[in-house]
Amino acid sequence: MSVTHFTFGVGLLGGPGVGTTAMVLRLKNDRFVSNQNVTTVHDSCLKVIPIDSKTVCKLRVYDNVFKDNPGFTPVNLYRGISCAILVYSITDKQSLFHVKAWADEYERIHGGVLFMMGNKCDEEREVPEGDADQLCEAIGCKKHFLVSAKTGEGIEEAFKEVAEYLVEDEQEDEQQNDTIRLGETRETPTGTSSGSCRCRPH
Repeated sequence: MSVTHFTFGVGLLGGPGVGTTAMVLRLKNDRFVSNQNVTTVHDSCLKVIPIDSKTVCKLRVYDNVFKDNPGFTPVNLYRGISCAILVYSITDKQSLFHVKAWADEYERIHGGVLFMMGNKCDEEREVPEGDADQLCEAIGCKKHFLVSAKTGEGIEEAFKEVAEYLVEDEQEDEQQNDTIRLGETRETPTGTSSGSCRCRPH
């Protein structure tokens, strides 16, 4: 039985302390490292996610690290992704305020699908969930996830939903393109008949 493979790039956008690096490590090695040294390179990992018996999705997840504010993200990072996940910490109200700025930068440079993710759900909440949900809707995110890179809670489920959305969206685009191509092959110039012999009557 043949299996269809899809590959998408996903960018994690968020300031220091929200846990994007911890998410990448959780996805890559299923582990959590406390008191991590802030890295100055853009780490990434490849997450293979089975969608069903005939479909596999590969997510290349990029960590936007060592960036205090929007405006300093390398443009080539945006070029390599199909969607962005805006990450904030539920323990830091300020990090939620930055989400809108990240969304604006992404839309200005690249544009495309957005998700929002609140990390550290294993800790005491400082950001009201209603405020986060309202912002999620206002900036057009497809879904708002609550996860914990420390415990792993919600991580697998969230990224599988992202993968499922991207695969479904790609399949719909392919179906539309097939329909357009099929329509083009059936179109014939006015006054002609496709595939017919234009013989003169005797």
